[in-house]
Order: sequence, then structure tokens, then C-alpha cells
Amino acid sequence: MKKRLTSFIFYGAVLLFAVLLTAFSDIALSSAKSGVSICLEIIIPSLFPFFVFSSLLISSGAANRLYRIFSGSMPRLFGVSGVGALPLILGFIGGYPIGSKTVSELYTSGHISKKEAHRLLFFAGNTGPAFILGAVGTAVFRSITAGGILYLTHILSALLIGIICRVILGDVSSQNELSETKALENPAKLFTNAVTGAFASILNVCAFVIIFSVISGFFIESGCMEFLISLLGLIGLDPVKCRPVIIGFFEIASGITSLKDISADICFALPAAGFILGWGGLSVQCQSVSFTSGAGLRSAPFFLGKLLHGVTAALMTWLFVNFSGIQPVFSFTGHQTVKSFIFDYLGLFYSADCALAGAVILIITKIKNEKN
Repeated sequence: MKKRLTSFIFYGAVLLFAVLLTAFSDIALSSAKSGVSICLEIIIPSLFPFFVFSSLLISSGAANRLYRIFSGSMPRLFGVSGVGALPLILGFIGGYPIGSKTVSELYTSGHISKKEAHRLLFFAGNTGPAFILGAVGTAVFRSITAGGILYLTHILSALLIGIICRVILGDVSSQNELSETKALENPAKLFTNAVTGAFASILNVCAFVIIFSVISGFFIESGCMEFLISLLGLIGLDPVKCRPVIIGFFEIASGITSLKDISADICFALPAAGFILGWGGLSVQCQSVSFTSGAGLRSAPFFLGKLLHGVTAALMTWLFVNFSGIQPVFSFTGHQTVKSFIFDYLGLFYSADCALAGAVILIITKIKNEKN
């Protein structure tokens, strides 16, 4: 019975999508173009280098060294092996879906067990500083302080979820240490494989961005968005405030951009941004699941972790804004639109990401040299 219901829903959704493609072909075309534009101008420049970087770290044996560096702290805090620090760090500096992709690679390469992989999926996939500080803080809220608050609560809520999982579910870290790191064999081949693999991964991500842009266009054009908002109004919720959250439930970038209309209401808009960033949107969910399912990992831990992350981040942001006494007042001027600001300052924040990644490489290299 359950399989029949699932099949009925699936084929019904496919049929509905075909009808919408026919009825709103112009909307599908414009939405797809918008998705392609996002991929070319934001997704590929900000994620592709980190895809290459994460693959190189794992294939070069850096995961073995991270195991020894964090072998004491990671099990005590999160109940996973020290190598679990790799997807956590890369997720914080690279953004979605670097964390889940790195977890999948660590599992398929034998560095972590399936239990550890599922535990890491709860809290290791996160948004990077380039998007939060640039596209959200200064472009939407016109405040670097707002971006800083969102990034701080985003990180703290992810770490808190990891610690809670350790307390409630116990320790799942591997008991056996990793084998000694061997000397690099054919670095040119490792680099080539990392680049080609990263290119395939980025195409995967862009495919979901484009198709969800089309789905969002259909959702708005068909009137489903207004109908859902009107239903929320019947139970006493503010339709204007709910609109960005509903959009963000499906697609993170569109939802965050929609918050600009209510950005003056910091006490609601900032926690709403915290929820959208923590949840990530169904588009990000599908991007991450495409990596985890390919590795044979369950999707439920990631979905549940992202839902908890969104709620926790929203609550933490609300508490911070209302009781810290800090008001996000510093504004950037001279930018008439969100898009103009993003593309003027994306290079600055992307360079900051690269600097953080470079610092990780330097630390690992220094430890290796001192050991030798």
C-alpha cells in the first residue's frame, strides 16, 4: 500500500510538472535562465575551488593527519573520529554542499564508518561566510554586524546540535587508528582526478539550482504561493512576513533575497534569515542527498539535522538580537540593488574563504615538517 501511494504521488508530480511546462513555457525559460545566471556568477566561482580542495585533502592523506590532530577533541565533543573535523571545517568556510560531499568521500574512502558519516550529516553541512556576510548581511540587511550575528549563530547552533547528538546518542567514533600516511604517488594524477571530479560535482549542484529555479517560478506563477500565504493569514500569521520564509523553504537564495522587503523589522527578519540559512532549502537538500545517496548513506539524518539547525539558529539569533544589546547599524552605501552589491563584494569574501583554506594547509604542512 505504501509503495502504491509513493508511486501515485511520484507519477502525479511528474504529470503536473509536464502540464506546468506546457502552460507556463515562458516562465520555465526565464526561470531556467535565472538559475543558469546564479550558477555562472555565484555557485561555480564560490564552490568549485573548494570541491577541488576537499578532494585533494582526502586523496593526499591529509585526513590521516587531521585524525591525529583532532583525535582528542572530536570524540569528546561530537562522538566522531578526529578526521570528522575535515567536513566540519570545510563546511564552515566553503558552504553548502561541501560538508555532505566531504562526508561521503570520507566514508567511501574508508576513513569513517557509516555511523560516523550519519552523525556528521547532522551538523557538518553548513553555509559559508561568503554568502552569509556578503549576500545576506550587507546586501540584504545592509549591515556587516547583521551578517556577523548570523554567521556566529549559524556556527554555534551547528556545534550545539553536534554536542547534543553526542550526549543523547553516544560515541560512534572508530576505535582503530588510520594507517600511516604514505608518500604521495603521482601528484599530477591526484590533481587531475580532483579537478575532473569537482567539475562533475559542480554540474550536479548547478542542475538542482536550475530545476528548483523553474519549480519556484511555477510555484509563484500558478498562484500556489499566494494561496499558501492566504491560508497562513487565516490563522493569524502575517502574510508579508511569512512569504520570504515559505520561499526560503524551497530555495535559499530566493528566500534570503525576499527578506529585503522586511529587513527593517530586525527582530523578525534576522531570526527568519537564521532559519533559512540553517535549513538550506529543498534545493540544497537535494544537492547534498545526491552525494550521500551515491555513497550509500541515508538521507534522513541530513534532513533532520538541517531542520534542527534552522530552528536552533532562529531561536539563537532571536535571543542574541533581543538580549545582547548589539544592533546591526553599520551600512554599506552606494549599491542600489542586491545583485550589484553581491557582484562587487563577492571577490572580497571569496578571497577571505581562500585565505582560511590556505591557513588550514599551512597548519597541516607545518605539523608534518615538525614531525619529520
